[in-house]
Amino acid sequence: MGFLDRKRALTSTFPTSQIDSKPIWPITEVAVMNEEECLFHPQPQFGVVCNTGEYIVFQCRMLNIETNAFLCDFYIEDGNEELPNYLGCSYILPSNLKENFGVATLPITSPKHTAIGQLTVHYMVVYPMPTRCDMSVSYARHWKDTWKGLEVGHRGAGNSYHSEPKSCANIRENTIASLKYAAEIGADMVEFDVQLSKDLVPVIYHDFHACIALKRKKEQDKTDLLEIPIKDLTISQLQALKVLSEAPFKGNRLTGTRSISVCV
Repeated sequence: MGFLDRKRALTSTFPTSQIDSKPIWPITEVAVMNEEECLFHPQPQFGVVCNTGEYIVFQCRMLNIETNAFLCDFYIEDGNEELPNYLGCSYILPSNLKENFGVATLPITSPKHTAIGQLTVHYMVVYPMPTRCDMSVSYARHWKDTWKGLEVGHRGAGNSYHSEPKSCANIRENTIASLKYAAEIGADMVEFDVQLSKDLVPVIYHDFHACIALKRKKEQDKTDLLEIPIKDLTISQLQALKVLSEAPFKGNRLTGTRSISVCV
């Protein structure tokens, strides 16, 4: 994705005085929703590869979006050539971004000026705050001294795995029962973590990984833990397993198991 020359592309749409005011070169970064390229970084000369099932996110910072347009170039890689072949381009004008967020569908034009496809983009426009944000006025002065705060249930009714027995919750954490119990005893709100299984079912679980106990071939009396990402297991697999926390796994003894709750 690149930027068009503003005077060349937008003179017919915007007054010259508006185009020339406050010139600044936009900053564009790209990220691909996979494990290797998930962080925003400057894009290379020919962009990034678009694989099936992946999402590409562009982050553009500029002074005024109304005086900038976007040029998206498309290439195809050929293993026999060093440079990719140019397929065509698509233009995203400010008039295509009518709302703060939405979907825009644009034609892809070949070098011979024929339509060869269409590009669908999901966009979001974020504007800065109209006033300067500082700490001259804060809620520390706004709150009354008599206000005692809110009661928040951590992981439902409290931690039940890493706490001392005296402070350990009597209901297993991150379960539907724990959330209900926190509400019954007067909690103003509850905090819990939600993950997605492989079949895109939301589940209540604290960590990104689940630990599964494995027996060694030659040492049957010893057990190791295998970490498996929650996103790589289906909901039926998660509910069929006894997933373990790494902390209780001490001295080759399994002292605690966790359960998976489905969000409803």
